[in-house]
Amino acid sequence: MSQLKMSRSLKLGAGLVIALVGLGLAGCKTQNQIIREEGISLYEQGQYDASLVKMHQLLEQDQFNAEANAFAAANYANLGKYQQSEYHYKLAWKADPSRADVKDGLLEVFLRQGKREQALDFLERDASLTAQVADSRVADPKNLLGVDPTATRKIEARMFANKNEDRLRVARAYERIGDYDNAKIYYEALLADFPRHIPLKVRAAEFYEKIGDKVRLEQLAREAFAGDPGYPGLSSLMIRNHIAIYDSVK
Repeated sequence: MSQLKMSRSLKLGAGLVIALVGLGLAGCKTQNQIIREEGISLYEQGQYDASLVKMHQLLEQDQFNAEANAFAAANYANLGKYQQSEYHYKLAWKADPSRADVKDGLLEVFLRQGKREQALDFLERDASLTAQVADSRVADPKNLLGVDPTATRKIEARMFANKNEDRLRVARAYERIGDYDNAKIYYEALLADFPRHIPLKVRAAEFYEKIGDKVRLEQLAREAFAGDPGYPGLSSLMIRNHIAIYDSVK
């Protein structure tokens, strides 16, 4: 069984916080900061039970701490305790619905429990929620609403920036469970909205390769090659499907 990993962005974020704490604040850490750092370190060492103890200490202070819930969920998942993992992933998502690692983790936990419908329902609700978020820089450039710019507005800004990744996550989930009709609907909707997005074209081309639609595969591969012939994996995709690269550059 493969282990669930926290996202690279989360680890980078954790490292950044630790680095900032060390700049001029050494010896002034709060008890919660110390517990947090110990819990993350234990998680990264694969000591999931010990890390859980630390995360639950943080959750006793704030049960809606998004990061602590995310780490608790990942720890439980790596221990094979999927119900507990699902519970904490849901709390983490409610506290911060912008976190990609939480969405990916909850999807994985749902699928490992055989909860396909719940997994898809969650992803579609998440994508719908994200789609409703406006760019806060445009909607309220001077923070006239008076909300905390370091909390709510930052979450909304991340949601706005990642809304199309959320839609792609739904497409890939449908693809993963074998519901190719719905996967196709999501891929085509994204392609219509972003007709020049090379990574999306390549990902969609790989999907069409999987389902055997050679016509759509070739069309997307040629369009992607015209936009970025050096895109990683594109040439090999074309070669194994006997799509002439020379013809694509005419």
